Amino acid sequence: MATILIVEDDPLSSMTAADMVIDLGHQPIEAYSGTQALALLEANASIDLLMTDQAMPGMTGMDLARKARSLYPSLPILITTGYPDLQDADGLGVVCVSKPYVQQQLADAFGRLLARSPTGNTRRGS
Repeated sequence: MATILIVEDDPLSSMTAADMVIDLGHQPIEAYSGTQALALLEANASIDLLMTDQAMPGMTGMDLARKARSLYPSLPILITTGYPDLQDADGLGVVCVSKPYVQQQLADAFGRLLARSPTGNTRRGS
């Protein structure tokens, strides 16, 4: 079981994603903004995967991914997006899933990301 931080500014989308995460046997933690997600990452080193929406007010998913990687360089990151060509996604080593997605797409993405992740997220400078 992995702990997955879901970052989604739309409460209904967040609840749907959390339900899918639970159905896949993982533990969700929900955040409704990039700022809230960063605070949770700062406080909780046991997050195994970051799943974030791309289009959010104040901070995009890619911006959040860059900041999260500065804290945890090996943190697996999944970006959900309605935009087919997400710039810089490959350079950051994130996986993108197009919206609307189905549970099997999340299962496949989680499997790929968690399989290549070292156990435990080592905080930079720790």
